[in-house]
Amino acid sequence: MANGRGDGRGPQVPPGRTALASTGDRVYPGTVLLTQAEGYEVVVAELKRLFPKEGKTITTSGFPPLDSAPGGTLGSYRILASTLEKFGATVDLRHPDVCFVPTVSAVAIRDLDRPEDLYADVDSLSPEDGEVDEFLCSSETTGHTAITEELCTWLLDRLPQR
Repeated sequence: MANGRGDGRGPQVPPGRTALASTGDRVYPGTVLLTQAEGYEVVVAELKRLFPKEGKTITTSGFPPLDSAPGGTLGSYRILASTLEKFGATVDLRHPDVCFVPTVSAVAIRDLDRPEDLYADVDSLSPEDGEVDEFLCSSETTGHTAITEELCTWLLDRLPQR
């Protein structure tokens, strides 16, 4: 079962854009975390601190735009923003929820390294294309491990009757 949709549509998170920034002047001022974009040497974070004053650019290479992939979501940037605020930071949170477990991974049908696989229309694929006998993708994007009537009904219908 997947908490993500099976039609190739994920959360509306544009790749390569600011997801979270520390905008104050005390706690990691100027630190920016960006959503994952496709490519090589793609900047995903500009980390900055005051004491001692230092900065570091974090890049990735060879990843598809994972944050916007179809899949169950997690409030990853929301969690980080909340933690920063507890330490006195002022934050600009633009994309609190991103893909956490891609649909194609949850139903073991495709790999994650190519956008055409990551964003595949899983609903149109046969289970023979994957590693499981049956699967169901959520009709709407829901949080990772969210228990929905749709997914529970499907699962319970497959359990042995006593």
